Amino acid sequence: MNTRWLPRYVRVTTLPPPRFSISGVTTRVSPTSEYALTSSATRNASRDVSTNGLSSASLGANAALEVASSAPDRLRGLVIEMPVLDNGLLGSALAFTPLLVALTVGEPVMNVLSRVTQAIPRRLLPHYGNVMLDVVRQEPGPGGALLQGLFFGRIAPPRAERATFQTPALVLGHPRDPVHPFSDAGMLAKEMPNARLLQANSLVELRMQPQRLTDEIASFLDELWATPRKARAKRPAAKRPRSSAG
Repeated sequence: MNTRWLPRYVRVTTLPPPRFSISGVTTRVSPTSEYALTSSATRNASRDVSTNGLSSASLGANAALEVASSAPDRLRGLVIEMPVLDNGLLGSALAFTPLLVALTVGEPVMNVLSRVTQAIPRRLLPHYGNVMLDVVRQEPGPGGALLQGLFFGRIAPPRAERATFQTPALVLGHPRDPVHPFSDAGMLAKEMPNARLLQANSLVELRMQPQRLTDEIASFLDELWATPRKARAKRPAAKRPRSSAG
């Protein structure tokens, strides 16, 4: 996110993804049902800061929802961009299955490609050129394991649980994106009782022409920090079916 127009009191911290070790060296991991999102995101949200405003996009948006599930007391607010929920599953499967096959079945070839692309100096490419190249710069093992976890495990809290979240949230979505459909953003904004929806014109607006959206984000943050934080009511538990006595 371009932070140029955010309020001066906002301190922006970039959180490392779960597949990186503390030393920054990628390690081979096994695919898990929740691909380490819950534990990693919650741990990062709890770092030395009494309250956080989390801003995340795509898979990071799903990680932010896991923090809202596991550590709501650490959150003052959420800025969630293009979450991947029920309506984005088919588009995600179609988009990432070829990459999953390349990173697993084609791992020897991808290892060679990774070493070749890592030799290209980052300073020779623009920022988003490096972002695209990082897809093949990474070691294929951890990336393949992460994708397997996404395919076969939980990618976000279920709908019934999301409806219990009390954390204020600004949900951003944009049209014409099968992996991040606007319908998922709209659905999430309706499910969370303290959420509002903000429509971007496209995927690139926040990155290329961010002032309109960052003005909205800054206003949302101003609202969160303008009033002293009140003690949050306990989140209502999701209803469970009663077992019949037999």
